[in-house]
Formats: sequence, structure tokens, C-alpha cells
Amino acid sequence: MSIDFKQCRELLQGFEFRKLFIEQFNWSRSTQQKPQSLQVEGFKSLRSQK
Repeated sequence: MSIDFKQCRELLQGFEFRKLFIEQFNWSRSTQQKPQSLQVEGFKSLRSQK
């Protein structure tokens, strides 16, 4: 996968983060609905998808 840096820059400057992450970085929402518990440096948190 190659990244179009010019397009990324334009999307960043236009604050179009959804397009940037989905179209350029090929990220998508997780299909997992169950909340996940995580702990970082002693801090516990619950992560869920909305």
C-alpha cells in the first residue's frame, strides 16, 4: 500500500480526518461490539465502539 502524501496533506489541512484514515490509511471501524478492558501504567479503562 502506498500513501499519497499530497492527498494526505490536503485532507489534513481540510480537517477531513475520516477520509484520511479510511481512504488513505485503510482503517475501518472494528466489528467487535464487546467492550475491552485495558490497563496502562496502572490506569484501568474500558474501551468500546459507539
